[in-house]
Amino acid sequence: MSNVVSVVFSFRISVILFLIFTANFVRAAALEEIIVTAQKRTQDLQDVSLPVSAFSMDRLETNQVITLEDLQYIAPSVSFGNALGVAKIYIRGIGLNDQTAGIDPSVALHVDGAVINDPTAHFTSLFDLERVEVLRGPQGILYGRNATGGSINLITAKPTREFEGYGRATYGSDNLIIGEGAVSGPLNDWMSGRVAFRALWRDGYGINEVTGNDVDDASQQGVRAHLQFDFTEKVSLLLTAEYYMEDDSALGSKFKRATFPQYATDPTLTPAQAASIAPLGLGGFPVGERNYASEYDPQNDKDTWSITSTLNVGLTDRFSLVNITNYREVDGFFTHDFDGSGVKNRYDLTGQPPTIHSRTIYTDQFSNEFQIHLTGERVNGLLAFYHFSFHTKGSNRSGSSPFSTVDRNPAWTDSCPGCRISGSS
Repeated sequence: MSNVVSVVFSFRISVILFLIFTANFVRAAALEEIIVTAQKRTQDLQDVSLPVSAFSMDRLETNQVITLEDLQYIAPSVSFGNALGVAKIYIRGIGLNDQTAGIDPSVALHVDGAVINDPTAHFTSLFDLERVEVLRGPQGILYGRNATGGSINLITAKPTREFEGYGRATYGSDNLIIGEGAVSGPLNDWMSGRVAFRALWRDGYGINEVTGNDVDDASQQGVRAHLQFDFTEKVSLLLTAEYYMEDDSALGSKFKRATFPQYATDPTLTPAQAASIAPLGLGGFPVGERNYASEYDPQNDKDTWSITSTLNVGLTDRFSLVNITNYREVDGFFTHDFDGSGVKNRYDLTGQPPTIHSRTIYTDQFSNEFQIHLTGERVNGLLAFYHFSFHTKGSNRSGSSPFSTVDRNPAWTDSCPGCRISGSS
């Protein structure tokens, strides 16, 4: 009997110790501090009253978040679309459903506090990050008119006072190659730097059954450099330069059914024309589900670069100044065959316009935000002044091929030469 009592008594002590240890572990995990800047000041995530989700770089790596579109798989209420290379970000169902040049998105995207106004450039900066913050909207007070649905803030990894670096490489099916890395460290007693890169290449998921070339391939490269100046304990300046490019045959429209089945028996067509748009094969829709059928390969060509300066000045223990200045340019060209077929219409051959659709865009933007911060035990405040200006020149053309002069209507003229959309706020 005494042995039984001893076993029960020992078991109860073990259970109590286990519960105490588990409770302490859970409490420590619950109190783990996650620093965010969602309200434009440094805070613990638990102290932020806004609806915000934060994801560290480790979390992004664990969940294989490679592109901005992949955020929708880990961020609540977030969904993404990509139309003709234009990012369509939705938060709580509010977002952009247009790809017109100069359009304002309903969900803002910021990189280190600087907004990226052109949705064409939203896919550029997701590498070497410290964290990602997703703020569900509306957030117009802190983030302006383009934050009705919310804001996605990308906070890049900054230079360190100790030498460090990392490198990652991935190889997958379709000859997928992803390389990413960074090097960071001090340059002298008051200056440090960081250089990061990311590159992705992949063969096409399909082919153009007319030309035999790959489509839906990928060729994306980006690089970023930081230079941090710590003039004093209270005065610092961060300079950032970033470049990103794409050059592939992705994003072309595809059709999974005959494009013009009614024309196969149209008596007004010649036998050759009727055969070219038969419901099967090249004239209708591609045989392969991921394939493409056109006399031209789709083309996706994009270049964007930016420079940013962030100045921090501590005036007193309670007051500080922050000034964020950014300039960015975007240059993009996209084209595909809008009818999804191999029909070869040309003015000099058939008298009919080609069905090639092309989109060009050029954007330059400038922004400056000056912030005055008050930090106290009971009261915190922010007074900010903001200027933003942008210029956009773009075109959306159908029925006039950009590749050959014989595919252009001789009577066609640019109804708006040098069209330019500009604005400021």
